[in-house]
Amino acid sequence: MDNHRNILKGLGILLRRERVRRHLTQAWVADRVPLNIRTLQRAEAGLVNVRFTTFARITEVLHCPPDRLVPHT
Repeated sequence: MDNHRNILKGLGILLRRERVRRHLTQAWVADRVPLNIRTLQRAEAGLVNVRFTTFARITEVLHCPPDRLVPHT
């Protein structure tokens, strides 16, 4: 279970880093995915496991390859 939490936490850190690097707000990203802003906030905090299709849309909106958001464990 700890490994699962570490993966989610790592994904959240990388997601937030990429969004901030591109100077995008959570509201802007959530609107374009589309995704509830609270879900995006929880994903960035490592508290929720987003569906693969949602993850794919997030990478499209951020214009980044998926492996950039996958933590290396």
